[in-house]
Amino acid sequence: MTPRGNITECSAYIAELDAQRRAILFERLFKERMNLKQQVIMQTFKSVGEEWNQTLYTTLLKYLGSTHNGAAMEQLSKVVTYTMLAKERGELRTLEALLLGGAGLLDLYPEDGYIKMLKLEFGHLAAKYSITPMSAEAWQLQNIYPNTYPTLRLVQFAASMYRQSISFSAVMECRTRKDVHELFSGCASEYWLSNFYLGNGKGDASARIGSFTGDLLGINVIVPMLIANGLYMEDTGLISRAIGLASNIPSEDNRYIKMWQRHDAPISISAIDSQALLHLSRTYCENGACDRCWLYRIDAIKK
Repeated sequence: MTPRGNITECSAYIAELDAQRRAILFERLFKERMNLKQQVIMQTFKSVGEEWNQTLYTTLLKYLGSTHNGAAMEQLSKVVTYTMLAKERGELRTLEALLLGGAGLLDLYPEDGYIKMLKLEFGHLAAKYSITPMSAEAWQLQNIYPNTYPTLRLVQFAASMYRQSISFSAVMECRTRKDVHELFSGCASEYWLSNFYLGNGKGDASARIGSFTGDLLGINVIVPMLIANGLYMEDTGLISRAIGLASNIPSEDNRYIKMWQRHDAPISISAIDSQALLHLSRTYCENGACDRCWLYRIDAIKK
């Protein structure tokens, strides 16, 4: 059987490949996708003065902002820098004040006792670090899923930063899925669980960044960060560790992967597989690039 330039038939073709050839195919596609991600990380690295902690922080916030608020999160990382957070991480409310105050979000909330306290705290911090807050208009707050709401994401991040510093050195030690989840296991203040959502109604809130999001952060931030630093330092051990970590994270489950999972035996088991299929879909299929697709060149693929 040969691929036909149709996802249904191409997925059947992949399903019929022997395990070794499929693994080689997926590894090639995975490496292509990670190369693109590490290039973006290196662009960020250069733009922040070649500071790895700031690079990690900017990349994490951008990803936590998702499609709707990624740009605003990236802007926030410049307003409230990693260095500020690292210096003030002794108190959770101080981290909340820095992030929410710098984001320009505090003024949107009813001024109860807790918000007044955070505003007062941010006033001192803004003077100390010469912070000019963002405009609240930079944030999209309507029609956002509660679990991706920017206020909730920021207080969850603050809690994880408070529990154990989310540092570049900590990321470099990640070897397993459990290690990644541990990085983001801080528990947000109880206040925000019932007060984070603006507007009519209230969303369901989790005090912690969940395992689903932890897996996404692992494959989209931690693994590419390991690869980027491995290439920068010419450390093949870090690159091998990154691939090992990716193989330890389960396959993603999204609309792209569902298009390929149409067979009794699943073809996507780990994050390496799902990233390969995502790259295949978005780089080749969506661009009609069958002439360049690895499915048509599989016999030329070498380990």
